[in-house]
Amino acid sequence: MLTEIERRFKPERLVIVGSKLERNGFVDPEIVRKEKGKKLNDRPDEEYTAVKHYGDTKLCNQMLVTTLAERWPETKVFSVSPGMVNTGLWRNFPMWFQILTWPVRNVGLRTSEDAALGVVYACASGEGEEW
Repeated sequence: MLTEIERRFKPERLVIVGSKLERNGFVDPEIVRKEKGKKLNDRPDEEYTAVKHYGDTKLCNQMLVTTLAERWPETKVFSVSPGMVNTGLWRNFPMWFQILTWPVRNVGLRTSEDAALGVVYACASGEGEEW
């Protein structure tokens, strides 16, 4: 698929949204190839959670950033992590955790709109052109 994209389109700048949860991600490239992307690792189903899957997919994003930066040296490739954001991802945590952290999340975490500003800046800013 990447080869097809390369034939049609190579942007001057590419911004992919990352997350610190990628550090908890687990991706096995051999399994991804064998399963044609339908499975990312050999994690048992009983260990699967939405939060773990989110970390796995964010690790995939980071792997894509690394690959594109190597394959497209003329393209400015950025990974932007907006930080802790009060989004719907929290619904995947246990209810007791949601209740316990609700005051902190509502006061201390960024809104989706605020978090998007850094991503938009990375997309639209002229900074980074000299990199």
